[in-house]
Amino acid sequence: MILLVGVLIWTGGIPMALAISEGMVPSIALIVMALGVIVGLRGLFAKSAARVFEVTDKEVRQTSGRGSGWSEPLSNFRGVRWRRRITAEDKPRHVLELVHSDPSRIVPLFARASGRANRLDSLRLAREVFSSAKAGETDTSRFQGEASRLVRQATGDDVRDVWEGLAALLGVPAIDSRGGEEESRAVADLDKSIADLASEGRVSRDWDDRPPPQTLHVERVTGEEGAEALRIEILASEHPWAIKPISYGVGGLCIVTGLYTFQFGAVLAGAIFIGIPFALNWMDEKSRRTITITRKKLSYTNPAKQGTRRKDFSVALSDIERIHIQDALDRDTHGTLNRVLNRGQFGNKNLIISSDQRERQIGYGLDDNALEWLRAYIVAAIANA
Repeated sequence: MILLVGVLIWTGGIPMALAISEGMVPSIALIVMALGVIVGLRGLFAKSAARVFEVTDKEVRQTSGRGSGWSEPLSNFRGVRWRRRITAEDKPRHVLELVHSDPSRIVPLFARASGRANRLDSLRLAREVFSSAKAGETDTSRFQGEASRLVRQATGDDVRDVWEGLAALLGVPAIDSRGGEEESRAVADLDKSIADLASEGRVSRDWDDRPPPQTLHVERVTGEEGAEALRIEILASEHPWAIKPISYGVGGLCIVTGLYTFQFGAVLAGAIFIGIPFALNWMDEKSRRTITITRKKLSYTNPAKQGTRRKDFSVALSDIERIHIQDALDRDTHGTLNRVLNRGQFGNKNLIISSDQRERQIGYGLDDNALEWLRAYIVAAIANA
């Protein structure tokens, strides 16, 4: 009680003295004093409510400024969970936490919004590159390594390293809940691929007997060096579903207005709007996304994406550790317009192919059933390779 009175005098008395010295009327001085008291109490309560966690190889302890706390054996915790939540700004945020069956005892370990590279590091690297006109082989290798690290940080791929590192350090399972359902891996299995787990009989080799969905076309082709390969064409469009009705509506309105007012420009504009969906369909037909699976690697091509937007890749089957479905409507993958037009409709998810190197996204535009069929098909192909 004495401490509280002292805080009131300290936080409110100083603003009161300053207010009186400035010649303020008493009512204004009282307001200033009240604001000082509020700020002081807020700081006091925030400090007393702050929690401190201490995690050892045997137990977890939590203390606070109020003197309360708890301790519990580390073995009572389920593992290090990686979850992703969307902030108020529609920005994905990666959260790593030590999970307990009691929600009040979940321990936060790491949190960072994805898509944010360290700007100071990026500027420093750029300055070094431009100032090293005659960079040697060693410098070039170092620059490339640093650039790769910044790219991984910006895309959120470095979170996987932290997640697996914390689970290995604490000796607890690594839990991935980003896809909605939790998948837990023991420490011994952290770096095991789908092929490794299949060889141990822990991943089914059975193929899905159902025919592929209408938005997927599967065929056997001759791959590199004459080896047989599986080729999957994604027939679904990447374009937002709302483009067609909007284009038809705006185009029809322009044509009607132009005919009524005898304005040829409006009629021409309407024809252009109506032609947009047909042009997009033609582009889709000419640039099908394909997934090719051989006995050694998985390759993905998307001819519609050019330049810096092109995201073709190849990854060894022995490196693929997990394939799961994840919400794609965030700033990591698509722009604001695409997110708004597709929100709540089909085609708002991606298939995520995870390895230690990075995570790759494919299948945008497919509905949930097609994505699940594709996921099961690729897993079976890897298991039987």
